[in-house]
Amino acid sequence: MFIKRSFHTLVLILPLLLVLNAGGCSDSSSPDKSDPTGLRLVAVFENGTLYRTTGEGGGAAFNVLVLRGSWREMGRQYGYLLGNEMNEFYEDVVTDYLIGENGVSYEDVREAGYSFYDQQFPYVHELITGMAETSGYPLEKMIIISSLVHLVDLSSGCSSLSAWGEYTGGGPLVVGRNWDIGGPYGEYKRFLSAVIYNPANASNAVVDINFVGTISLQTGMNNRGIFLDLQNGQRSDPTEVPDRKLPTYILFDFLLNSSTLQELDMRMLDHANLPQLGLIINVATSSEDRVYEWATYDVKRRTGNGLIASSNHFIDPSWSNLPEVPSGAEGDYSRERLANLLALGEQFKGSIDADKMMKIFDTTFSDGGATFPEYTIYQVVAVPADLTIWLKAHDYSGWERIELKQLFAASP
Repeated sequence: MFIKRSFHTLVLILPLLLVLNAGGCSDSSSPDKSDPTGLRLVAVFENGTLYRTTGEGGGAAFNVLVLRGSWREMGRQYGYLLGNEMNEFYEDVVTDYLIGENGVSYEDVREAGYSFYDQQFPYVHELITGMAETSGYPLEKMIIISSLVHLVDLSSGCSSLSAWGEYTGGGPLVVGRNWDIGGPYGEYKRFLSAVIYNPANASNAVVDINFVGTISLQTGMNNRGIFLDLQNGQRSDPTEVPDRKLPTYILFDFLLNSSTLQELDMRMLDHANLPQLGLIINVATSSEDRVYEWATYDVKRRTGNGLIASSNHFIDPSWSNLPEVPSGAEGDYSRERLANLLALGEQFKGSIDADKMMKIFDTTFSDGGATFPEYTIYQVVAVPADLTIWLKAHDYSGWERIELKQLFAASP
């Protein structure tokens, strides 16, 4: 139904890929302050804390892992607090799905994992080393878990909508996004986590919404209130440049080191940072949103007057000679999803807040929205001004609120 060859279907050696982190953990101490609003304390290790959302959104809850210190120290916290869940996820994906169901050899899994690992920044290597020290599992397994997040021949869509100014009635900017990939990911929703990195030697703290153990940012926000999400753009730029660093590794680094929209804008527009394959990056702050149509050979920046949306094709008028994106299923419904989001934005003009944005992203495609129950794995709504996000996994949870201000603090 959607793109069969996409960022979410990166291939090095495997005909299929995925993995990440989740975990059972044991308590080691208790924090000396009350739990953040809407979260339930699970365990503490060294300077890291594991919480769970409450499930008050209606359904299941998610892990919220808060890490602090050097990258190796944060890895130790991650490995101890979620090591068992990482192993469980590994068994579900690598042992049962890749090897068991699809006949992929372990050597191919290992080789692909190390190929991704080699692209990671050195500080991520330190993080993974720390994970291996306390998880009870070898470094090789941690490397595989951190890297195998992309499955082959899976559907992928993804979309976003931001509203501000007149569209929010003067209220703060609110942004929503769908992460659409379908396939076996529907079975792994319980491994979705919000991981908050508070590194001692980086400019910013960052939350990454991802599967447990995954270090490959596609939806996140930093403590400066810069929110970022990714959409596939290979419908408009099918070229791949495999010798470049994986774009999701670069985006994580951008959020860690961009304290203002201007700094991130400079990095996005720098041709030295052009991606491995065509993508669409949505960037929102407390007062404006910019969409970067990030091709392998150029980048265009789109802005809006209070409302902006993106799906899976480039629409900036300055592009030339782009491949035609057909309507309907043949074009992954990219045109229709984009039009539906903009129409809903107009329908609620003047009153869009977080609740309205959730309503917009709860609207299925058949009812005029952008959400496909069989493909939409998770959804996020964020208000950057408040450093607050809501996370939902379709047919698994309701909208779970996570207030990040306390979690971005320098110490527990």
